[in-house]
Amino acid sequence: MEKVTLSFWGRKNELEIIFDCYEGDEVTEEQRQALAQFLPAAEKLIDSARAEVEEYIENDDMMEEEQVDNIFDYVTPQSIFVKRMKKRIIGLMCSYTLDEEDGFAICFEDENLKRVGSQNIIL
Repeated sequence: MEKVTLSFWGRKNELEIIFDCYEGDEVTEEQRQALAQFLPAAEKLIDSARAEVEEYIENDDMMEEEQVDNIFDYVTPQSIFVKRMKKRIIGLMCSYTLDEEDGFAICFEDENLKRVGSQNIIL
C-alpha cells in the first residue's frame, strides 16, 4: 500500500494512494503518469480548492453553522484516488461529517480543480 504525506490547509496529512483497478488488474501507465504529474503540485492545488470546499460545506442542508471555522471539523482527508481513464483525473477522498455515507471528494482533471462534492463525482 502506497502512501504519501502532503501539507495543505495548515496541516500534514498522510494519505493512502488508491488506483481505480479491477480485481486482478495492474495499475496502468496512464494512472502512474497522472499521479506523477499531480503530486508535485498537489499541496498548492488542494490549498487553492479550500474556498470551494468551504462554500460547499456552508451550503450543505445539514450545516448548522453560518461559516466554516475549522475545515477539519467537517472533512478528513483519507486518500488520493487515481481514476482509470485516459485523462488525468485524481480525487482527494475525504470522510465528511455531514454525509458519512457518500463522503467528500475534490476532483482534479489535468492538474486543475474540476469539482467538489460527494465521492460519487469521481467513483
